[in-house]
Formats: sequence, C-alpha cells, structure tokens
Amino acid sequence: MVREPGRSAAAFGWPVFVLLASLGCEPPVTDRDAGAEAADGGACSTPPPTTAVDLLFMIDNSSSMGQEQSCASQGFTAALSTLVDRSGDGGTPGEVAVTDLHIGVVSSDMGTAGYSITTCREPTDGDDGMLLHEPSTLVGGCDPSYPTFLSWSTGDDTEALQYDFDCISILGTGGCGFEQQLAAVREALTTHAAGANSGFLREDSVLAVVLLTDEEDCSIRTDGPTDIFDTSTDLGPLNLRCFNHRDEYVEPVSSFVSDLVALRPCAPERLVVAAIAGIPPDSGCNLSGMTDADFQCVLDHPAMQEVIDESPAGQGERLTPSCDVPGLGQAFPPRRIVELVRGVRREGASGTVQSICDADLSPAMREIARVVRSRLGR
Repeated sequence: MVREPGRSAAAFGWPVFVLLASLGCEPPVTDRDAGAEAADGGACSTPPPTTAVDLLFMIDNSSSMGQEQSCASQGFTAALSTLVDRSGDGGTPGEVAVTDLHIGVVSSDMGTAGYSITTCREPTDGDDGMLLHEPSTLVGGCDPSYPTFLSWSTGDDTEALQYDFDCISILGTGGCGFEQQLAAVREALTTHAAGANSGFLREDSVLAVVLLTDEEDCSIRTDGPTDIFDTSTDLGPLNLRCFNHRDEYVEPVSSFVSDLVALRPCAPERLVVAAIAGIPPDSGCNLSGMTDADFQCVLDHPAMQEVIDESPAGQGERLTPSCDVPGLGQAFPPRRIVELVRGVRREGASGTVQSICDADLSPAMREIARVVRSRLGR
C-alpha cells in the first residue's frame, strides 16, 4: 500500500531475530499437449524425471509486511521439511523428495518509473526483479555476504539452509508501496535469467514461484504511460489508482500467465505458482488440492470484491480490506494474483492460493510444498 506523503548451506545455529513484530528443458509430451512445440520451435521430447526444484520467493517489502515476513520465515521450516523428507511423511506416500534445491528471493519493489514518491526509495527500477542476497539487518548472526541464490543438495544441513533463508528473506519494510509482484517475478525469470540471476533457473527443474503479499498486484504496462506514479496528476488517491485506472495503466494478467507458461513450454506440469495473500481466512473455500471451482469460490467471496472503503479508517482513499485481524493487520483483495494462479493451472501447471491472514503460516507453506513435491519424479 502507498503511504501518502549457488552456495551449499553451511552449518549454523537457529537465527536470533534482532527485530520481530509484536505478538525447469525439453519436457514430456502429455495427452493435453501432444504435438506441442518446444521454445525453439522443435518437437517436444521426453526428459528424464527430475527431483530438482528452483524455488523463487517474491516477498512484498512494503511498509505493512513486517510481521508477515517473520511469520513466513517460521513457516519455511514446515515447507522445507515437506520438500526434503525422504521417509514419506512429508508428502503423499510414493512421492519422491527434493534432492537438489535452488532458492531465490525477489521483492515487489519495481520502482515508480522515475517519479518521486515518499515510500519508494529507488524510483527508477526499484529492485527490478534481481535476486536479493544482502544479509538482513533484522536477523542476528548472518554471514557477511551471501551468493545470489541459495543451493541445497541431499546430505546438506537443512538447519543451515533455514538460517540462510531468514538472512536473505527478511527484507524489511522499506520497499515501494506501489507493489508490482507479477512484474518482479517475470523480470527475475526472463530479463535477468541470463544476467544478474544467471544459474538460478535450470532447464531440467520444477520451477516453483511463491508470492507472499498482503496487497493486490499493480504491475504497470511496459508499453504504456507511467504518469500513474506522478503525484501531481489528477488521477485520484494513490492507493486507488491501480483500481480506478487499471485498463489504461495495468498489464493484463494474461500476459504474465503466457510468460510463465513459456518457461516450461512442453512441460507445464513442471511449473508451480502459489500465493500467500489476502484470501479471507473464513472463506469456506477449499484451499487444499484446489480445483478450478475452488479458485472461483475464492474470487466470488464477498470479501474478495473490490469496494472503495468509505469507513472512517478508509475515508474513500483505499479499497475495503479482505481481512482485518486484530494483532495481525490487514490485507486487500488479491484478485489478479488469484487469477494468475488459476490461469497457469488452466495451461497445465499446478498452483494454490493460501491466506496470509494467520499468525501461523506453516499450514500454508506446507500445502505449497506438498503441491511442489507432487510434481517431482516426472
């Protein structure tokens, strides 16, 4: 929300937080895509099964995300256990575990096209979808530096990996309030894949993208006007601009669906997209093993509708929160994010959406890891 003016993990102990909140290839031809073509125009061929995962976290680092980052850090323990457990307890019996893991982190901060906004410290490009690996100042005992992304293989220390993940994923809350979550993911996996983020995304892996955010996506069109960021224009309250002027300024979700699916053109089953976002915690919708009908249930929920908040708290300058939990804070309807996950699923990928409106994000992280693990060995 806008506030108006490759390494192997080394052995370490569990992190001490200084500050906490209060409380991918030539994939197989399947029945659905028989006759599909690879990205280079050649026919698809069947690759060997994989147990490698490239796991990209997009973490919202705007001013409202301090506690959620801490909760997600704790939930990562559950996700990692589910991914790497070789006893069978971490996933469905018969499934294989991850043996080779890359973990990268990007933020939602893509700048403001050069316009100055008080909450956006780098107005030109923000973090621009580059993998972030500076040690967090909010976590005690981090290494002086980290590689561009973390690497883990069977036999490596999982506690060390958990520690290192904390050190690169607790981003703080100094990021731009114009969150461009989908654009950040695309830049990370396309524009910077062979440059700043080189080595992270492999051809033979399962690619898993996890978005952690309490806001809706506001990814601006790359070929359109940018004065949506200009505070001197008569476009209304900053927090409502992406809602009121979406058709003119905001890139369609379908573009991001196409770009993500294109990363696994012959094997969409090796793509997983998931989100922990402002899904109402009492939605009554099934969020485990989600079907298309389950996504529609989420989108149809009354709290997921975009309505301007005319209450004393909103004063007509924001949307009504989709959840507001005492002690946890608020989140807003992530309709574009839900539509993204549903969209890639309709193209043969896997995905799930979970609620960020819970102090314990372990169940959400565990469900995401379960979906990722179900794609292995194929």
